[in-house]
Amino acid sequence: MKSMDTKAKIGLRVQKMHGEQFRQILLRSDLMDHQYQIRPDGDSIIIPLIPDVALGIIRSALEDNEIPFTLETYQFEVSKKRPVKDYREFLSDIPGDLYCFLPTSFDVIGSICLVKLHADIENYGVSIARAIMATHSSISGIFQDRGVTGEFRVRDLRHLAGAISTTTIHREYGLHLKVDVTEAYFSPRLAAERARIVSTILSEGESPPGPFLDMFAGVGPYAIAIARQHPNSIVHAIDINPRAIELMQQNIMLNKTENISSYCGDSREIVQELAQTMRFHTIIMNLPHDAIDFLSDALVAIDHGMIHLYSICPPEELSDREETIRSIINRSHTCNSIESSELKGYSPAESVYSHDLRVSPKLE
Repeated sequence: MKSMDTKAKIGLRVQKMHGEQFRQILLRSDLMDHQYQIRPDGDSIIIPLIPDVALGIIRSALEDNEIPFTLETYQFEVSKKRPVKDYREFLSDIPGDLYCFLPTSFDVIGSICLVKLHADIENYGVSIARAIMATHSSISGIFQDRGVTGEFRVRDLRHLAGAISTTTIHREYGLHLKVDVTEAYFSPRLAAERARIVSTILSEGESPPGPFLDMFAGVGPYAIAIARQHPNSIVHAIDINPRAIELMQQNIMLNKTENISSYCGDSREIVQELAQTMRFHTIIMNLPHDAIDFLSDALVAIDHGMIHLYSICPPEELSDREETIRSIINRSHTCNSIESSELKGYSPAESVYSHDLRVSPKLE
């Protein structure tokens, strides 16, 4: 009978003499699953990997190493390490009746922490920030996130504690992404979603697939992840924010993904220009507030393929949102399938959804 303290999952097997080297690489790339223990097995060790990681992502993280390794399913034991203390244990000046308003989660981008504060506890922001820093040694600076504003959809931030610098390097699945949290929007909460998109493209089986289009690319996390996996294909990445494009170009160099063409400007206009000479295999539309308004423009640039569109709506309106999407597609194409998944909460009444849309030309 299987113990409740073990779980069968994918691990990386490597000789013990190289174990620490591989552990450090996987740690830097956020590929190691800290919930389970590294297991010795003869002259090898087996390192537990986070779930749903494509083989190509692991190989990219280890591309500079010639040391052999294998991936296999192994029965790992749950880690017995004491979890990090709750930052709330370090708070003493907040009245008990306000504890229910304390944040239960926050975003960490590189060494920068962004935290949202309820109006009733904004005056305690500095104390909360210092408590978070006391329990997270990797965080160098903390800012209050007061929402996304303006044409470029950037965060309105207030410094609370630690370093004032707003630029950092965020590591994700083997990628290094330079981010300025005040000048370009980036969400670390979509890391698993970006890995899923890469895995979906890999499963399509075309060699080489592409070209690809990222209509709202930001600093390039989707575009760079795809480009790393498909070095023989071109990724076209657009953003209206000049600073985001500047950071993306730096990230292209950081990650050695020269097979990305970046464009600064209005997605509608640029897609129309690109569509005159090419059709895309996959289109990413990560602008949850407005992406559906650009769907007709995206369809001009695709025949057979996948569109990954993101939107925000209440759960009870999801079926209506899918019907609206289907209706737009069917004006010019055939909508073969819509698969929607809830990614995260956006507000008490709404969630962010991913919509995987498989389209093909209309039959005459």
